[in-house]
Amino acid sequence: MHYTIERLVQGDRAISEYWARAVDLWRVLREENKDSSLEDFGRKIHAAQSSFEQNCGGRWIGQEIMGWAAVAQFYQSADTFGDREDEAVRVVRAFRASWCSSEAKAWLNRAVADYDLEVPV
Repeated sequence: MHYTIERLVQGDRAISEYWARAVDLWRVLREENKDSSLEDFGRKIHAAQSSFEQNCGGRWIGQEIMGWAAVAQFYQSADTFGDREDEAVRVVRAFRASWCSSEAKAWLNRAVADYDLEVPV
């Protein structure tokens, strides 16, 4: 979360808006693809990468937020992933199967590791 933290330290007040937009973009993606195969969902995620970049602060920070929000949207400190774990795993698997940039996928994988989310191969 280097770009996010850097912007926070610099006092960028728009950062919370970028994250809110990312969570909303993910919500729409999930709703529109709840019955899609992982391959089709992955294609939609790839198609949405430019929307994350355009709506979440630019190319690099947009990719960072896209990857982290993919996992963070499901986590709550009270019960970690709780009954949201299966959906979190589905999003991660579709994201990994997508043609998204290696940078966006690297941020996703960091989030998976930091949140200790177990994703079967």
